[in-house]
Amino acid sequence: MPRTCLQGGSDLEDVETILERSEATASSCLSVAVAGPDGSRMRSYELSPAGVAAVEPARGVLLHTNHFLADLPAGVEDRYRRDWPDTVDRLRELGERVRDAGGELDAARIKACLRSHDAGPPAICCHDAENPEYADRQATLASAFLSLERRRFEITDGAPCMAPFEAVDVGGRRA
Repeated sequence: MPRTCLQGGSDLEDVETILERSEATASSCLSVAVAGPDGSRMRSYELSPAGVAAVEPARGVLLHTNHFLADLPAGVEDRYRRDWPDTVDRLRELGERVRDAGGELDAARIKACLRSHDAGPPAICCHDAENPEYADRQATLASAFLSLERRRFEITDGAPCMAPFEAVDVGGRRA
């Protein structure tokens, strides 16, 4: 589905139409950003067998963790939020860090937020290898940073406290 969105969507409305016409068999979140002559726009699309819901940025920042943010249809339960409620705590911490940064939210500060261990094992940068319940262990496998203004995409190959952010060449194409 992401490839179809990249190939067929020239703006957020096109992407939303493509997603609404698709059938999701599992829950997922797809974040889309468009940099254009009139400025940058971004949105996350929460996908599930129940449909598509759009999540808009707040004050120019789009934050998302592992649970649904949009209202779910009646009778649909967010099992991730139920079974791993720390996802809500991670989102709250990210929001607080963004608010505390005020107008000084630059690349270095965003990356520092993604490296946070403040909440212990279920932190933003999560390392839960010592959890006695193997099936309940969690870990941050990658973190991503996208600057629409600079058309720059960076990602870590592993937890951001142990792996550097490396630039991905998008060659002037849509990132």
